[in-house]
Amino acid sequence: MSRAISHSQVVGSYDAEEFALENGGVAAEMLLRAIRYQNGEGITRDLRKACALIREAAHLGNSTAQFSLGTYLEHGIGTRKDVVESARWYLAAAMGGSVDAQYALGTCYAEGLGVPRNAKWAFGWYLKAAMQGDDFGQYAVGLCWKYGRGVRRDARRGFRWLLASAQQGFAPAQFSVGVCYSRGEGVKRSKREALKWYRLSADQGDADAQHNLRVLESGSSNGTALARAQKRKSRIASPPSRGKIGG
Repeated sequence: MSRAISHSQVVGSYDAEEFALENGGVAAEMLLRAIRYQNGEGITRDLRKACALIREAAHLGNSTAQFSLGTYLEHGIGTRKDVVESARWYLAAAMGGSVDAQYALGTCYAEGLGVPRNAKWAFGWYLKAAMQGDDFGQYAVGLCWKYGRGVRRDARRGFRWLLASAQQGFAPAQFSVGVCYSRGEGVKRSKREALKWYRLSADQGDADAQHNLRVLESGSSNGTALARAQKRKSRIASPPSRGKIGG
């Protein structure tokens, strides 16, 4: 599940003035200015200036800025793309407790982005994000347990983490929970529950959930048809944009 990152989503969906008032300090003021340059709010849009301001704030130890700089560097926004430096800033932010950075760093290790591929380290960082209640992290941890990525395979534990993410409304997790109920993976098979979770995911526009929902509602018990999209869906996501400042 790969998600494109738009420039306007990297930093700042919060009201910029509210953020500055709540957080204060030099770094927060820099991020406030970066938001304005990034989004062209009352000023000519300039991603290079936004990136420069974010970098200054990151060097002051602000974890929000560190995560944002990692995102800019990973995607080449306002600067030259550099996944190695990006991973370093994700690490700095993750060590400071940023849940977004913890998830992003987990994906770096899962996919070998700027760091050596290491499934165990990926699982560890995903788990840190999941333990803070992050739905993306919970989903990733669930997949790790379910498929044995960086940890011993355990379908029951996988299901519990997928369910935790699904209960927060995360559509891919809702789809995966539907598959678990359809196939009896980590939980007792239940067509009723499968329908429930497929429907919740389908209502958010998930095409694979919509497909499986149609199959189940038609009365088909074709396991191959139900699972046709699961291989693609089970891929641990690339870090999505959270669309806000302050992870």
